[in-house]
Amino acid sequence: MFPKATRITSRAVRRAAEGAPCTVQIPGACDGGGATSVLAHLRMLGGGGVGMKPDDIDSVIACDGCHSCIDSRRPMPAGYSRHDLGEMLLRAHCRTVRYLVEQGVMSVKGAK
Repeated sequence: MFPKATRITSRAVRRAAEGAPCTVQIPGACDGGGATSVLAHLRMLGGGGVGMKPDDIDSVIACDGCHSCIDSRRPMPAGYSRHDLGEMLLRAHCRTVRYLVEQGVMSVKGAK
């Protein structure tokens, strides 16, 4: 088991998500992002608790429609389950990390 670590927060990561394209893209819920996009923390990965969000790096860039599905404020569109959402969020997390690296907000040591 990993030792309890200090929460990783980054104002730069949160700001980069504002107005960015949605990386979640739930069919039937996504508005594409832009004006409604924010950093959505993934509680399914752990690290959060009552009144405490997970690390800012345990997040995706989500439009309002997708963020509402992630946080269960709205149901998943017909034909999609919470299991499907898990797969979408894994893909979205990979897209988010790549976006943040490409924007120069996050770096990968030794990357070319």
